[in-house]
Amino acid sequence: RRSAMTPTTAATGTTASGGFSATPVLDSSQAPGKHMDPVWQVKWVDKGAERGEALVSISTDGRVVEWSMKKGLEETTLMVLKRVGNTEGVISRQASGLCFDFTIDDPSIYLAATEDGLLHRCSSSYNEQYLETYSGHSGPVYKIKCNPFWAPAFLSCSADWTVKLWHQQRQEAVLSFRSVDLADVVYDVAWAPNKATVFASVAGDGRIELWDLEANTLDPVVRHDPTHDLDPPPVEPVPRDDDDHDHDGDLPRRNDDTQPAVEETPNQHASTAVLFATSAPVLVVGDALGSVTCYRITGLGLSTNVHRTLDSQTAVLKAAMFPEAKV
Repeated sequence: RRSAMTPTTAATGTTASGGFSATPVLDSSQAPGKHMDPVWQVKWVDKGAERGEALVSISTDGRVVEWSMKKGLEETTLMVLKRVGNTEGVISRQASGLCFDFTIDDPSIYLAATEDGLLHRCSSSYNEQYLETYSGHSGPVYKIKCNPFWAPAFLSCSADWTVKLWHQQRQEAVLSFRSVDLADVVYDVAWAPNKATVFASVAGDGRIELWDLEANTLDPVVRHDPTHDLDPPPVEPVPRDDDDHDHDGDLPRRNDDTQPAVEETPNQHASTAVLFATSAPVLVVGDALGSVTCYRITGLGLSTNVHRTLDSQTAVLKAAMFPEAKV
């Protein structure tokens, strides 16, 4: 997990009989290869029967790191993310990493996304250069999710208000998704675990959207705005001060020299994280206020779709992504 006190530190802990142990078993704060900037994502990655699970992290220090726990917490730098294209005038040639995901068919291949809007396909066994670079986002990419049924397909979401669907062998996005009334960052995306064409997204304006590529690639099949469920805040009367009013007592005088500027605050009701339950048609959403909400999903066939074979799931996704061509 990421340490709450030191955001550049990776640590692992254990759960005691009474709950979670606050003392980490291993800590990277003293490791020579520790991250030097905030860690944005950590993930356990299954490396196969021989190697077992490995802990991987990504940071805005520009590094993707694999941590070994055989002899303490030791790091291996999988990739130093470098800026692509013209870097003239750029202070650092390293790109700030924000998220990553490993493909389902090869535990050595992963995709990493950066603050400059680019996505890179990388190999754990070759850290000299990218295998491929994908461009299309115009803002930081906050999440990458590989499809759980078809390895070449993956999603990304960005501060540019869009979700994009990619194929590993194409440098440009196959499909781009954005509701016409959305004008805010998309923080997270998640594939449904038992239907290849369904994914969810959450955005900075609080909205939660469900997309089914088999049904529609232009609009979400479900859209929910949790802020509509909230009561409006009470309006407090403004105190009346005769010294601050004109002589008729109706309108306040403005003093532009001393009037402080009104500062805009970020949307406190932003939906920031989304995850499908693996064994039930349930969607879990976290928001900027610290709330976690569970929604039951109906009408999308997520319960009955478990009877589809892997081949049929893949075929439906391919047809949705490439309706006029075969991959």
